[in-house]
Amino acid sequence: MSANIFFIATAGSSASFWLAKVLSLHPKIHAFHSNESVPEPASHEYPYFSQPSELIDRLSQLAQSETCFIGAVHIYPWHDATMKSIIEQHGGAFSGVLRNPLYRINSLHTHKVNLEMPVSRYGKQISFLIKFYSGLLGALSTKHVEFWMKLSTKHVEFLWNVHCVLSTESELLDLPKKYIFKYEDIVVDREEFSRLVAQISEDQIECDESYLDEVFNYGKVNPHHAEVPESIHDIYFGAWDNIQRYLFDVLMEYYDIKCNVKSKYTGVGYDIFPKQSN
Repeated sequence: MSANIFFIATAGSSASFWLAKVLSLHPKIHAFHSNESVPEPASHEYPYFSQPSELIDRLSQLAQSETCFIGAVHIYPWHDATMKSIIEQHGGAFSGVLRNPLYRINSLHTHKVNLEMPVSRYGKQISFLIKFYSGLLGALSTKHVEFWMKLSTKHVEFLWNVHCVLSTESELLDLPKKYIFKYEDIVVDREEFSRLVAQISEDQIECDESYLDEVFNYGKVNPHHAEVPESIHDIYFGAWDNIQRYLFDVLMEYYDIKCNVKSKYTGVGYDIFPKQSN
């Protein structure tokens, strides 16, 4: 029996805020976006959920008092497939949203750098990355000492964004197609957006034309996504410097060896191989 709850996993820069907004336009759906949006009972406080069970319990409580489907989109730190088995055990539905990794990494990185994060953030990031990729980064630092000495906070942030995207999407790419949706499709394709609604409602909600008109006339909601490069070539060779390209290539190769991520991306139709112009 359905619990009328759902979870949509995705990292940032995948129209997740827009998705939560337009899903909530439907009278039978309410979608919260990020941790700050799932309120405590009878309060306006914004909790941080330390365990998946805490989030599921909160969504279940809300669903019991509502007559619509209640769900969450883009909740940290569960941007991968972690929540799938957990929410399904509680009678809910799961979906994941992908985006071409070069576009997503570039969008994430540009946004974070423009925010001018505190320096302490980068210390925490590099400490985590060194532990997580101990063998890989250790070998690189030994072979390319001069290269690593050139790393700036911008490059640490970039490496963190590459890690976040490839580590989470490598898991989502393993799921059956019914669970996976591409950012590039759901923002323009009525049929694919309707498939997403059917998935999170377990085929209980159909999208009529008036609702779809609202969805696709809603417009952008994140100003930091205003400028999008025309191609992956423009990103890789234009927006990224030599160090960023190197870091991307190293981690892409790492995840390809680990879980065949290159063929998985191309298998869902993504071009991830920028070519230098003659």
